[in-house]
Amino acid sequence: MKKILLLVLSLCLVAALLIFCGAVERDKNIFGSTDEKENTIYIGVIEPLTGDDAPGAMREVLGFRYANAVCPTVDINGVTYNVKLLEADSMSSENGSENAAKSLIYSNVAAVLGAYDSENASYCLPLFEKEKIPVIGVSCSSPKIDADNFFRMCFTDSFQCGAAANLAYSMDCRKAAVLTQTADVYSKAAGKIFADEFSRLGGEVVNLSFQSGQENFKALAEEIKD
Repeated sequence: MKKILLLVLSLCLVAALLIFCGAVERDKNIFGSTDEKENTIYIGVIEPLTGDDAPGAMREVLGFRYANAVCPTVDINGVTYNVKLLEADSMSSENGSENAAKSLIYSNVAAVLGAYDSENASYCLPLFEKEKIPVIGVSCSSPKIDADNFFRMCFTDSFQCGAAANLAYSMDCRKAAVLTQTADVYSKAAGKIFADEFSRLGGEVVNLSFQSGQENFKALAEEIKD
């Protein structure tokens, strides 16, 4: 619980710093021009709230909401600003990600948090980069996600999967089953990184896969056991 608390609090602090930097760089008035928006900073949240990635994404969104509840304001140069979250659903698709990004840009957000899935993040990142809006990736760990305006809070797949392969080999494991989801870009990429590193160390890899939505894994479990 303490680790979760530190994560979300750190997230708010990082976002606040980026917002201040963005305020200096951008021409748009991110603090608002009406009485309603006076002294308010808007942070966009872009997540696949519907579709295949929704369950995991919602856990991330709840973390953002909790962080905002704990730290609802930020002080910049002696002025206290309210911090408001604007959530946009990327719908676990390319079109949905682009539409969600455009809606946040139109809403004049100062920074963006997300997205849960690396593939969804890759669709919307160029739009935010064009507008010079900083994006903080919390769990999109693909090393292919990279841009001048992109900041990552998690380790990349290269590090995580490489560390897992080294740990397994150091525990005298010499044969590993790598189970990935068919047609899932992230799953396949992460599995390949582990398999390549484990093989390089001298281990043997058996590649297996499952379908999206599959619920019965008995046959796969038996195959792994054999």
